[in-house]
Amino acid sequence: MQKLLKTFNKKWMINEEHLRHCMLYEYKKSTSAAQATRNICSAYDKVLNVRTCQRWFIKFSSGNFDIKDSPRSGRPKSIDQEALKGAVEANSKSTSRELVQMFNITHTSIISSLRRLGKVSKLGQ
Repeated sequence: MQKLLKTFNKKWMINEEHLRHCMLYEYKKSTSAAQATRNICSAYDKVLNVRTCQRWFIKFSSGNFDIKDSPRSGRPKSIDQEALKGAVEANSKSTSRELVQMFNITHTSIISSLRRLGKVSKLGQ
């Protein structure tokens, strides 16, 4: 599953894995997490905070240079994007609450999936 893209400068998008590559590069240069955050944010306007960079630097210092997301505990949040797209196209007046009932996942997951599909609320619809 593609990780969320972070927005910078309102029109450009950046992949989180790219940010991790940048953090790894800064770590290999022996830059501090605070300075690395400043360097990355100077190029990509406010896409990273110091605490996140510190967590990744701790991971790198343990010898783990894998920049992929590690599996997390809890119920996996999976939704068939094609099925969701088909349901929305079949009935464009569907509410997010109706889609929650239909797909049996959380409201937040439905909203983020709809955003990934480019579906946004317009004038309350």
